Amino acid sequence: AGESWPLPEEDAVKLVLRRLYYREHAHCCRTGRFSDDVRALLGREADDWEIGVHTTPSMFEGIASWRGETWHIRQDGYVWKDDEQ
Repeated sequence: AGESWPLPEEDAVKLVLRRLYYREHAHCCRTGRFSDDVRALLGREADDWEIGVHTTPSMFEGIASWRGETWHIRQDGYVWKDDEQ
């Protein structure tokens, strides 16, 4: 029948960053600005994934530490690892 293909391990951190992306945009739709309170947006995941966020009135960048790597997401949805941008 169907074969199962495991996702690349780094997809786990990308998924959490994508959740941050959607929750930032939902917050901005409600309040007119992005939030710098990552714990309010992600709860325990913020600590589990060591996620931080930097905001300006019109932009944000989420940052996650994972297995010695630093991953980023910005307000347009672009995701990258420190050495990839």
